[in-house]
Amino acid sequence: MTGARLLEIKAALETALADQVFQDPVDGAPPRSPRVFVGGLPPKGSEPGQGEDYPFVVVRFLDGADALKDSKAGAALYVGTWVDGNVEAGSLEVHRLLDFLRVWLMKNRTFVSEAKLELPLRWTFGDSLGLQPHPYYVGKILLSFISRPLGSSRRSGQE
Repeated sequence: MTGARLLEIKAALETALADQVFQDPVDGAPPRSPRVFVGGLPPKGSEPGQGEDYPFVVVRFLDGADALKDSKAGAALYVGTWVDGNVEAGSLEVHRLLDFLRVWLMKNRTFVSEAKLELPLRWTFGDSLGLQPHPYYVGKILLSFISRPLGSSRRSGQE
């Protein structure tokens, strides 16, 4: 798999999340779908009029291995939500986003061209220590894709 597949993942997630709405931390803003980013969140102030990044999903490749028989790529979905409420409400809200994505991924394991999502899905809640910085809540879903060997694509130049 190549970096270009990140754009496929982003587009698929944007479509899947279009009807899912979460609180927006900007005062008076209506709930909205999570924004999907490749690689990381944009620097603060880099996108005029965008306000806060929450809710969000960030997709990035973590590692990979190329062999003669197949290629494997590890990726992660980092998610974030914001809740104007108590810790319980915040915990439930980030789990709602994680749960939606996990169910969608289980039903759509071939959403990336020429690659298949392998099971099991692994996920975590909170930062590296499992903590949540209220009112911001984060989680991560670890993904593993398998595809044909690099350079063996039927579509020349795209792998």
